[in-house]
Amino acid sequence: MLRKALLAALVAAAQAASLTSLKTTDADLLKEAFFGGDCWTIACTDVHDKKTGANLLEKALDDAKAASSCRGASLQCGKKLPSGKTPLQRLGIEPPKQKGHPLLILCVNGEARPLNMDEYARVKEQSATPD
Repeated sequence: MLRKALLAALVAAAQAASLTSLKTTDADLLKEAFFGGDCWTIACTDVHDKKTGANLLEKALDDAKAASSCRGASLQCGKKLPSGKTPLQRLGIEPPKQKGHPLLILCVNGEARPLNMDEYARVKEQSATPD
């Protein structure tokens, strides 16, 4: 019994802050993330931000309330979709103007928008920055 409980705790801990890895080739999951009714926050992993966006998102999702209200994911936002467009082009979102800035995209109820720097600052004030 103790062994089963320990295994369940380890599985829960491993899943706690893990991001769903979205692939540009998985049309169904991308459609769900971009245009479904659920909340998704997506960290673009190819914006040369030294994984700041993904780390920030993982840290924020350590909070059980945040994790239960919005799913976290990572995506290579500059990679082409089967349509020939990138996810950023498909969503009408500009890449970061400065190299090294993280890009997080909030998708909910079929709408997508980037999170702005002042929104990052509010998250930082709540101690969700990477160590």
